[in-house]
Amino acid sequence: MLGVCVNFPDYQHELDMFGLATPQIHPVWRESTRRVLREQILNPFAQSPLAANTTGEHAEKLTFRLSMPLFGHLLGLRLPQLILLQQLCGVLFLGMVYKLAYRVTGDLVSAALLPFAFVFSYVGQACFLDLRPCFDGMAYCGLAFAMYFRNPALIFLGLEFSFWTDERAVLVSPVLLMWQVVQEAEQARAVTRQRALQNPRVWTVVLAVLCYGAGRLSLGHLWQIRQWHRDISASTTREQWPMFLVGWACSLKWLWLLVAGGALAAILSRRHLVGSLMALFVVLYLASCTLVYDTTRSAAYAFPAVFVALVYLCRTESQVTMRWLVLGVSVLCFLSPSAYVTGTSFQQAAPVLPMAMKWVLGR
Repeated sequence: MLGVCVNFPDYQHELDMFGLATPQIHPVWRESTRRVLREQILNPFAQSPLAANTTGEHAEKLTFRLSMPLFGHLLGLRLPQLILLQQLCGVLFLGMVYKLAYRVTGDLVSAALLPFAFVFSYVGQACFLDLRPCFDGMAYCGLAFAMYFRNPALIFLGLEFSFWTDERAVLVSPVLLMWQVVQEAEQARAVTRQRALQNPRVWTVVLAVLCYGAGRLSLGHLWQIRQWHRDISASTTREQWPMFLVGWACSLKWLWLLVAGGALAAILSRRHLVGSLMALFVVLYLASCTLVYDTTRSAAYAFPAVFVALVYLCRTESQVTMRWLVLGVSVLCFLSPSAYVTGTSFQQAAPVLPMAMKWVLGR
């Protein structure tokens, strides 16, 4: 919470949305998103005319991001209440990070340290920072929910919630498949192709992706939408160079070291296919993130790779080594800059410790 409060003081500019201050003038891009979301909450399955008439804007992409508007519609929640719900789910997300880390490492110390690395990276701060809102934090929660539970029905619900919150979640489904296979291997210490194919959790991930694809195609046909993301282009990559490197780094910060170390550990432990596939997917996914302007929040969707990597690190390293490794990553995440990169601009990039001292001293 210290990293959130110090690095991203947007709350003082958004209090009017919660009825705690006089109305203020907000950026057009933020207001257009909120207008579309308010319409979707009233009628989630009717195409918003505002979304249809804002070509190239973020509001146009909200057409197929129905999870939170539907949730608000069913429970009678308004947009400010959904934002507050997302912030409460941020605590739940960090709790699931702890539980997943403990499941993988079997060590309370390493499990307790890992959430600190997350909370000082964008992936752990998203639920608290997203006042626009894009609801990426809720999508992260859905992915963590699908990883935490072993019941196929709950896995399916978590994935569908994430997919219909933001389609970026669909792109990381290969890592979720890998996670389900790795869990099976963790129990049996070896997993055959036949055993993996008989795993119902693996097929649940496949089914969730197919159902989302069918649902999206059906809605696209119903609303006669042919071009969904007209701003995705290779030219975006050239425009953002080299700023997208900062966006990659800030999404998971030093947690990327765990991902790289896990891929290397898998290869060295003769799990060449797993290590190579994980490294290849992460590289390809990060490359795809440069095709859009929101690099930081896009790259953060790759966080499930951290837990896949931890499985193989725990097999090759001792418990003491893992404690020092996770502690080092957490400290580096605390000390290094936090930023949200969009295109060639970034928001409030500053190390937490100096900013905290400046805030405490009132300078």
